[in-house]
Amino acid sequence: CSLGKVEIAGWSMGANIALDFACRHKERVMSIELFSMRRKWPQVDVDDIRQGLREDLPGFMAGFYRKCFLGSKKEYRMFVEHLQDVYLREIDVETLYSGLDYLEQFVLPEVLEGVEAHCIHGARDVIAPVMERPQFAGVEETLFANGGHAVLFEYA
Repeated sequence: CSLGKVEIAGWSMGANIALDFACRHKERVMSIELFSMRRKWPQVDVDDIRQGLREDLPGFMAGFYRKCFLGSKKEYRMFVEHLQDVYLREIDVETLYSGLDYLEQFVLPEVLEGVEAHCIHGARDVIAPVMERPQFAGVEETLFANGGHAVLFEYA
């Protein structure tokens, strides 16, 4: 069964993963949408996250979720009401650490060739600050002035 070319989208670390896939399998990707991606995670930031996870896992994650939803009050209230307790109860810390290992080792390609791409970012993103977003020559970019990390709510 052949799927042909696919369109993929990734948000935050998922954008890194989507970009990795697109770069390795250009022949299979029609286009890619990268939401709230950071071009590099400095070691000091990754170390701070690891320390926060070790010291107070639920507290750190609750703060992280709040930062993700900055600028999206309605969606944040819905998340807290319906999902946050479940997420905090079911955290797989090993998966979190694996994700941090991945981000530490991620290398942003200098150029994107052979793949149509679109980068979407919020100017008020505190997880992946706007100044840390990747910018590729010839790649369309949309910047939402009031968007935070959960810029998907602005884009919808």
